[in-house]
This record gives sequence, C-alpha cells and structure tokens, in this order.
Amino acid sequence: MIKAFEKRIDRLQKDKIVVEEKISTCGHPVKPYEQMYRTSLQYLANPHKIWACGGFAEKRAVLKLTFTKSLVYDRKHEYRIPDLALPFKVLGGCLSGENIMVP
Repeated sequence: MIKAFEKRIDRLQKDKIVVEEKISTCGHPVKPYEQMYRTSLQYLANPHKIWACGGFAEKRAVLKLTFTKSLVYDRKHEYRIPDLALPFKVLGGCLSGENIMVP
C-alpha cells in the first residue's frame, strides 16, 4: 500500500513540474513576431512570387488565400474570377484611386 502511494506521489510531482513549466511559458509567443508573420506579409506583398517559386502545395495555398470560392472554367470565356478574399478587397480599394477627400 505504501509503495503504491509513493509511486502515485512521484507521478503527481512529475505532473506538477510539467504544469509549472507550462504555466511559466503561458502568454509568451513561441516564436518572435517577425518570424511568425513573415510569410503572410510576403504573401500579401507579392502572391505571384510565391506562385512562381512554390510547388503544388504553395500554389494551392495561394489560390485558397486569394479567392473566396474555387475557380470556375467557362469554355467560351475561359476562367471566371470569383470574389477576392478580404485582404485583397481592402488593398484594392485603397489603391484603386476611387478615394476622395472629405470636404
């Protein structure tokens, strides 16, 4: 009986150490900010570069991130462009020149 309690106490102490380590790292990012968001910012800056240099998985990711729906092919007009994803709508609105000054 005593041996069983000692084993359980040892196991609980190890679990306590693991939980304390998790608590100490809680709230701290695993990687630095620049490293975590580097790829996404590069994608927004130039998705064509990732498309041209990447493999099949990267091209598929570019399509999923750029368009809200899958591409539709029409025999007469070739590909029809679906709605763009929100980041490109926002960036397109800022760069389109449709902005006017408030009187």
